[in-house]
Amino acid sequence: MNTYKYAPYYEFKGPKASNPLREELSKDDQERNIELFYTDVLNIFEDEKAVISRDVNGVVSIQSDLIEKDCDERIKAILNSLDLYAKKS
Repeated sequence: MNTYKYAPYYEFKGPKASNPLREELSKDDQERNIELFYTDVLNIFEDEKAVISRDVNGVVSIQSDLIEKDCDERIKAILNSLDLYAKKS
């Protein structure tokens, strides 16, 4: 099994070409979206034989037979939907 780790975070870099009306999220919304990241990861990998965990620092670990590219694409979709970024380790 492969292990992939992601540490979600919020960073406002202004409006984007794909979302010109983008506004900065409140601190509460940032925290909510980071929490939803973990929930969404659990949901998107529920059909896989994956082991999902989160450490005390909020780093989400995914143990799966998926190749790295497939896992990264799923994570990217979640991050985009929540207006987040992630550091991968």
